[in-house]
Amino acid sequence: MKKVFTLAVIIGFGFLVHTKFIEAAHAVGFVKFYKETTLENSSKQTVKCNTWAFGVVNEPSLIEEYQSCISDYQKDGYTIIKQSNT
Repeated sequence: MKKVFTLAVIIGFGFLVHTKFIEAAHAVGFVKFYKETTLENSSKQTVKCNTWAFGVVNEPSLIEEYQSCISDYQKDGYTIIKQSNT
């Protein structure tokens, strides 16, 4: 019984430390950034535009490149069928 209690305390402490680490990382600009869009044309051909980064990133430049990819395909007649943001 003592081992089970000790294990539960260790798991709880580990979860708490992990949660606080994530909060501290976000506070200093450390992020997980991922966006993906699937586009399709009239011939049912699909393409994907995505961007991802993990760490301290320049988010505006990533978004600009991502939007540029989408715009280029939309100029060629593709339409957005699925978009995910994480």
